[in-house]
Amino acid sequence: GDPSVFGRLDEELEALAEAGIACEVVPGVTAAIAAAADLRRPLTRRGTGRSVALSTAMTRAGQLVATRGADTEVFYMAGRQLAALSRRLLGAGWPPEAPVAVVSRAGWPDQHGSDHRVDTLAGAVVLHGGRPTVVIVGVGAAALPDATSSPADVIALPSSTAASKP
Repeated sequence: GDPSVFGRLDEELEALAEAGIACEVVPGVTAAIAAAADLRRPLTRRGTGRSVALSTAMTRAGQLVATRGADTEVFYMAGRQLAALSRRLLGAGWPPEAPVAVVSRAGWPDQHGSDHRVDTLAGAVVLHGGRPTVVIVGVGAAALPDATSSPADVIALPSSTAASKP
């Protein structure tokens, strides 16, 4: 991932500065961008998706917070809270049929992606529970109409809206 997005870059830089150690920050590809690339789904889209919000699933106080503040919302580290996240998204005003893509181990050879709706998101725990996971909700989660599927498997559960790949 990228050290400046949920990578605790500030803590690392402070510790290195206190120790008098010079360093270089090397940018990486954050999981949200890797997941979108793995699925071949842009997080922004001309005319329909002009904003993206990146959030952790849990606050420092241990609260699960979900909002509808952007056209595409991406939740990091959400693999163990999928049922609760579904309820919070519905409570925040996301329609039950809004598209959701769940990707675990984004950017890695063993990544898994699956398609859901907000109201069926809880079922994704079967595929992603316990793995580093990002959840993409909204415009950026929807498959492109004419896009070929990605080289990596995109798995659809029976209750989701996408077809399975062999």
